[in-house]
Amino acid sequence: MQDEYAFQPNRRMGTIFLLGSIVLLTLVGIGGIWQSTQASALETSLLYLLFVLAVAAAVLALAYRVYGLRSAVYILTQGGIRLRWGLRSQDIPSDEILWVHPASELTAPLPLPLIRVPGAVLGLRRIPGGGEIEYLAADVNHLIMIATPGGGYVISPAQPEEFLQIYQRFIELGSLTPLPERAVYPSLMLQRVWTSIPARALLLTSILASLALWVWVSLAISARSEVSLGFTPAGFPADPLPAARLMLLPFLNFLFFLTALLLGLFFFRQPESRPVAFVLWTSSALTAVLYLLAVFFILHSG
Repeated sequence: MQDEYAFQPNRRMGTIFLLGSIVLLTLVGIGGIWQSTQASALETSLLYLLFVLAVAAAVLALAYRVYGLRSAVYILTQGGIRLRWGLRSQDIPSDEILWVHPASELTAPLPLPLIRVPGAVLGLRRIPGGGEIEYLAADVNHLIMIATPGGGYVISPAQPEEFLQIYQRFIELGSLTPLPERAVYPSLMLQRVWTSIPARALLLTSILASLALWVWVSLAISARSEVSLGFTPAGFPADPLPAARLMLLPFLNFLFFLTALLLGLFFFRQPESRPVAFVLWTSSALTAVLYLLAVFFILHSG
């Protein structure tokens, strides 16, 4: 018998749904950016940009769910069960597992996460008298609950019968060396990044420069109705445009910062890929500074 067996959730339908949602929301976001550039009133342009920010946040959340689904694995060992889902990981020692059963066989139905989509049935729920359970599942079909003294975990292996059979065989064999209990949460990654002085300096530079860009542009467009973006071939300022369009600069900078931050967190996990994270965060800080210089030249070009 093998030392460990790896099971994946059903990824196909969830991946299709999540990627399709990302494409759709991206098109909606592009449309929102276009509408913001055509708006003549500052208030209208800001509303469109706020809408696009909400869409961008949803796209990034869905992108993380795609990563979580594609990296998800449930590993059975004689010493316990390892669960992996994106940046979340949990090692459950065999002596901490009370029982493992299909959710359909429980006397009372499990409360499902309030927000769930195909490919991402995630979240915490409290069950009466049973503590807190955490969902790390791709769909609501063939759910399996792993009960522990503090609550439990709900997973969805694509082969639930085989998962249960192998777990039962491991139980019959017993284990003299249970897995060490280990829990890793995405929030711990932020703490690790913050303890790194170079990473903290780069992120603080990006944040402060981005805030300065927002404040400067907001004050500038409140003091003038038009700005000239660029120059004609003869070297004269181009035809003026509504000042509200200048808000695109801090908006695009914020999107770049958010994307660089999240991608940097992904690469920061492993020491061998950590330089990529620093490159991303450095480029984010430099981009914010370059946008500040762009605003300076735009405002002083006429």
